[in-house]
Amino acid sequence: MTWVRAGTSALVLGSGAFVLGLCVFVLLNYPLRESENGASVDASSLVVFPLLLSAGCFTGLLLVWAGLRGARSAGDPARWRRRQRGSLAACLVGALAAVFVVFAADSPWAGLSQDARIVGLQLLVFAGLLAFMIMVLLSAEGGGR
Repeated sequence: MTWVRAGTSALVLGSGAFVLGLCVFVLLNYPLRESENGASVDASSLVVFPLLLSAGCFTGLLLVWAGLRGARSAGDPARWRRRQRGSLAACLVGALAAVFVVFAADSPWAGLSQDARIVGLQLLVFAGLLAFMIMVLLSAEGGGR
């Protein structure tokens, strides 16, 4: 079972790296695309965009942190279960940000395009599946104790 815990920790670590890479991509490309389109920027979108980007970066950092801690404690089941709670918290933060994107997309006050709804749904499914997989593994290992 040690290799399953190590593999799950590697998946959590890779997921965190993916989310951080996505945040860097959005940070570098989104403002350039908006300035090229000449779209008017609403004052509230200047608040919403950095908050969503901060939530994404926080999610990625929590996933990387939980993946590294989980990989270091893969040999000890009780310690590994305790350390994977951080990954569940990261999935919750990511899911909340994705739900916000889904419901706020195409609203004039949010500054998000209609395409953001699809990305939000994808992130919601991603966070939900990752959290489900971790919870199943924690319950298989006796995570309630």
